[in-house]
Amino acid sequence: MVVKDGVETLAEPGVRISASATDLSDSLSDAGSALDDVPVVGDGVATAFDKASEASASMADAGDAEARQQRRSRSGSGSPWPSLPSSTWRPAT
Repeated sequence: MVVKDGVETLAEPGVRISASATDLSDSLSDAGSALDDVPVVGDGVATAFDKASEASASMADAGDAEARQQRRSRSGSGSPWPSLPSSTWRPAT
């Protein structure tokens, strides 16, 4: 349980980034949809909000990827540090 808690602690920044970016993406998308109906300028303004929403969605994906990587690289090792392949480390002679 201690290792799992430690891994979750390391993954937490990625989880928080993902959640915040997803919320931002949803809000920007909603704003773009609402502005799309404004005469004359609606399409142009909505496009900017849609692009910002897509960028936020990409940040959410990056946060998810970071959290997954932290969980994958740290789980089961019993150590908070990533394990190295045995061929990488050699004792000093």
